[in-house]
Amino acid sequence: MPRYRKLHVKTLESLDMNDMPDDFTRLMWVLLPLALCREGRGVHHAAWLKSKLFPLRFDVTEEMVEASIPEAQWRSVKEEEAIAEQLRDLGYLD
Repeated sequence: MPRYRKLHVKTLESLDMNDMPDDFTRLMWVLLPLALCREGRGVHHAAWLKSKLFPLRFDVTEEMVEASIPEAQWRSVKEEEAIAEQLRDLGYLD
């Protein structure tokens, strides 16, 4: 079954989008749903994001990608491990 992602017209008027520092950051955030799974999960690794979002662009560096994703947007590895441990305790993960 085909999957698709929608862009909302409100994105153009979004204060959050317009507060972003540059056009590259805005483009990256608009393209981000294409790289993530349908639950919105991805890998916090600049090389992974670059390979998914900009596979043919040699002028895009990993540093540019890392600078566009604030650290606060990602859970730390320790937080992820704590969540996984809680899910194991509840029997959701083996």
